[in-house]
Amino acid sequence: MLGAVSGFLYGRVYVHLKNITPIFSSAVVALGFAGVAYSSEMILFTVGTSLVYIGYSMLISYLYGVIFDNVNAASKNISVSLAMVACNLEAFFSPYIVSIISNAIGNSSAKEGLSMSVLFYGVLAVIFVFPVFKKGIGSNTTKAIDGNN
Repeated sequence: MLGAVSGFLYGRVYVHLKNITPIFSSAVVALGFAGVAYSSEMILFTVGTSLVYIGYSMLISYLYGVIFDNVNAASKNISVSLAMVACNLEAFFSPYIVSIISNAIGNSSAKEGLSMSVLFYGVLAVIFVFPVFKKGIGSNTTKAIDGNN
């Protein structure tokens, strides 16, 4: 169900936001993780996890679009395959990485681990701001990435 919702939302969001889409989707993921980390009620937890899923799906859809727009036809299949492998590896390893970092800095609670995810996606949103200011808000995906346009 949320997969269909996120696919529908991605198309609508991208039409309006263009290259601001990764900033928006990263911020949605960060907001969702904050909702999960600081929820004391099941409804906030459910909304938070839904926001994480929807925002992450939009972010991945945007990144696949960047791949399609910026690789030649002969490389598209391998490029998307590598991106899918990277996404699956990230999904598998991220809980372990968060746990290792949390333990290394002396925080072992789940709330602290989720707070690190809020920080990570917040920083990611800020990183995505730089290409936008370099090329302008109204440019499309290719123009946001490729300096030759």
